[in-house]
Amino acid sequence: MSAQDRPEMVTSPDVTQVGEQLAGILQGQRSIETVPSAVPEMAPSIATCGPDECTTLVSEDTVQLVKVGSYFSLWFALSTGYAVCNKRATNALPLPWLVATSTVLVGSAFVMMLWSSGAREKPKLSKAAMRTLLPLGAFHAIGHLAGTIGTTYGSVSFAQVVKAAGPVYACILSAVVLRQPLSGRVWLSLLPIVGGVALATLKELSFVWGALLGAVASDLALALRNILSKQAMSRSADERGFDLSPANMFGVLTCASAALSLPAALAVEGRAFPAAWAAAAAATPGGGAAIGAYIVSAGLFFYLYSEVAMHALAHVHPVTHAVGNTLRRVVLMLVSMAVFATPMTLLGAAGSALAISGAFAYAMVRNQEKAREKAAAAVAVDEAMDEAATPPDWGDACDPWVPSAACFVGQLLPAWARPAWAAPSESSAHPKSA
Repeated sequence: MSAQDRPEMVTSPDVTQVGEQLAGILQGQRSIETVPSAVPEMAPSIATCGPDECTTLVSEDTVQLVKVGSYFSLWFALSTGYAVCNKRATNALPLPWLVATSTVLVGSAFVMMLWSSGAREKPKLSKAAMRTLLPLGAFHAIGHLAGTIGTTYGSVSFAQVVKAAGPVYACILSAVVLRQPLSGRVWLSLLPIVGGVALATLKELSFVWGALLGAVASDLALALRNILSKQAMSRSADERGFDLSPANMFGVLTCASAALSLPAALAVEGRAFPAAWAAAAAATPGGGAAIGAYIVSAGLFFYLYSEVAMHALAHVHPVTHAVGNTLRRVVLMLVSMAVFATPMTLLGAAGSALAISGAFAYAMVRNQEKAREKAAAAVAVDEAMDEAATPPDWGDACDPWVPSAACFVGQLLPAWARPAWAAPSESSAHPKSA
């Protein structure tokens, strides 16, 4: 049922009418249909419809709750699946460059299958688009590779704590690269993140410098990717050479990062691969097939959880998304600590909680400020439109039926250069808009 065919009255079911509704469906007199919501962002309701009216079975609020809950559940499950499978892959085969490259190759194969099958519109990229997207793909590749290196040498839980400091790098780079001023409230909201990461690092029992540097490098690279992406998207589609949906943008960046990562990974770990693979296959239950399954699963989980996160953001308020991302980090930490038996001191746990809470506080402050900026921009646009809608007071010179030369000359010349006969009259011929 289209939005234009939406019934004017959608009634709620009465308990006594449920049997009648089901009987009508069985007799072919009624059908189960989705009824579009009057609010575009909301999910449709599910109703039984006859020729003239529909009776709601499941309200649009309930459908929306189930839809959003499904997105968040998938997001958490796929993200956890990626973290566990990726860690198991690098535990078995400690070649993070090749493992990270393999996972983005799997993601690239998956999105190319979507494009070739027609399940998703294939992007058309010009040379200008490639010049714009290659640096983004490079930082995407560095961020993914550095994150994999971090979890290879350290624990998943520790990497999640360090990666909670992502807003710190994003703010610094935004101020330096984009010249975007940040308020004191934003800078203050970063202090708990810095303090929490410092505490967790200080007393981390499984601390390794490679884990810390990998997580930090990953945060920096992904922050630069996001900033360059903002710069590109601020230009017109003609200037940047592409107009991609968020899903296709991620797919293109995945393919670009795979193409850039492969030669680097082969150069760094290619010679060590045969011996390392033989040893890993011999030591791992299930052999090489199990390691391959870990890598393929990690690649699919990584690509899918990133897409589901984008869908979740598109269907919920940014504050809800920030809460979800905070809870996701907590779930990842708890699951990885249970699966891999990762120890943590009381001070490390306190630092982790402080860092993750600080990341949530930062998200709340930024969302508040963005809402204020948006409201201020809307007011400025309204004021500009009001001024533009107010016609100039040119008196009889600009009679709409017989405009004189004074009308044209007066509007073309600046105020100081207008002759007296072309100046606006004291009395208005056109009353100003309210």
